[in-house]
Amino acid sequence: MNNQTEIPGFTLRLRPFRDETLFSWCSRYHRMSANGRDAATCMQLFGDRRIGTAHDLPARLDALVTRSGGAIGDAVSIINQRTLLPFYLPFRSPRLAALAHEAMRGPSIGSLKYQLGLLTSGLGAAHPLKSCPRCIAVDQERNGWAYWHRDHQLPGTWICTRHQVHLRVSPCKLDQRARFAWVLPSSTAESISTGASLNAKDRGAMRWLAKLASMGAELVQLEHGKLDDPVRLGLALRRRLVDLSLASPCGRIRWRDIEPSLDLLSKRQLTLPEMQHFADKELLKGQLLRTLSGRSVTHPLRWLLWCSVWFNDLQALKASYDQSAPSEEVQPDPTPTSTTKNGPNTWQATILAEACAGEISMSRAAHQAGVSYSTFTAWASAQGTEATHRPKKLTPEIRETIVNHLQQGHEKSQLAAGLELSIETITRVLRTTPGLQKQWHQIRFDVRRAAARAKWLGLRQGEEGHSTKIARRIAPATFAWLYRNDREWLEILGQVCNSARRGNHAEQKQKNAQQRRSRAIDRLLDRREGSSCLQTHGT
Repeated sequence: MNNQTEIPGFTLRLRPFRDETLFSWCSRYHRMSANGRDAATCMQLFGDRRIGTAHDLPARLDALVTRSGGAIGDAVSIINQRTLLPFYLPFRSPRLAALAHEAMRGPSIGSLKYQLGLLTSGLGAAHPLKSCPRCIAVDQERNGWAYWHRDHQLPGTWICTRHQVHLRVSPCKLDQRARFAWVLPSSTAESISTGASLNAKDRGAMRWLAKLASMGAELVQLEHGKLDDPVRLGLALRRRLVDLSLASPCGRIRWRDIEPSLDLLSKRQLTLPEMQHFADKELLKGQLLRTLSGRSVTHPLRWLLWCSVWFNDLQALKASYDQSAPSEEVQPDPTPTSTTKNGPNTWQATILAEACAGEISMSRAAHQAGVSYSTFTAWASAQGTEATHRPKKLTPEIRETIVNHLQQGHEKSQLAAGLELSIETITRVLRTTPGLQKQWHQIRFDVRRAAARAKWLGLRQGEEGHSTKIARRIAPATFAWLYRNDREWLEILGQVCNSARRGNHAEQKQKNAQQRRSRAIDRLLDRREGSSCLQTHGT
């Protein structure tokens, strides 16, 4: 062949094994072809010297299918059966799944790991190569090859479910070591320590790791987007906690009953190298609250953890998820908006609507929603409903004084100091009085805008009349605030100031001419004085 990177008239007859990754198949081809250089194999298969050697999310799969003659299948089947991408897609939208497929079939995956949430999950984006020593022996005896099993490479999988032994980690592909090399597992190859507390005598931990690995294998078989709604996931988990008597019938968490499970889970996390730094009961408590509130999950492994504790398998979670589809009767009204930073989710919005309609009391509604009374009344205030006040130190007279001062735009800290109250009390009044928060913010905005405009006008149209460039150097914060909040006025003022400077500059020219004449006269006088001094010395 003139071009060693092409394979014309030749059909690859190397078939993939069961559960073999694409990287493993390419590594076996590299051994059989005896290319020597890893780059040569990569050029033959992918048409590039390096892109394609990734063992988790490779790119240029369309080029691979064309060059290999479809020996390993089409691009879609390769992605679904030979890569780690299906592990992340059930919790992602079908649109992101389509973008991910397009990226892996194209020339580069680009920012795919960031789009999947791996870089922001706190668990890292690395996927170490893992192998089972017993699988290596069985594969070599049965097939003549030891190869990388995809189920072993999944996040959270640290035990072989077939042989119930711990997986070994290869140093290749870690810390840039053999980053672009084609490698296969070997019984004699070195392995690195994972730093995990894996004790084979701990039967409970072994069963838990095996369950986690089994659920990971189930996850890659689910269709894309089957679990992509975080609100429904939160409802499914809450329903399961109610069934286990870990939450009240209205959905409120019973922390005394659930803390033993969180304590056990924090200890079990020590056996997961990617999650050891999250092995803390308080951290788990906060993560559970965010999960139940319907926030998005950045990494599927976090959901597998909850599922491993309170569900029998992944199918049980999916069944509960399917039953948690919100009906039309409980859909929240899309028109109102909440001024709080974290508003109610779908389930809490339903309770809020009942409370605003007077069907249940605010305190009972807050109890059912699983939030504090002050938070719930703030949500109600955003809907235009004022809750019944329960004064302690805050008498009606003091409350009216606070409202009057806030309506005038007074600073909360100064108001709290003047009335000898805490800032939290002032904030509570601000949030729970309908319309007051919006009015207060608008007044303070108007005051801030007037001050910024006055300062900028003084710089641009004052006695010195600075240009925009010089004025920005003098007051950068003022310009930045006006640019973000009052840009239209800023642009109009700039046009007015610029037009005022247009013309033939006659006044400035006259001033410059006078200065030149003055300098010329001064030079003539200096010359006369100098010549007079020379004549005096000569005589």
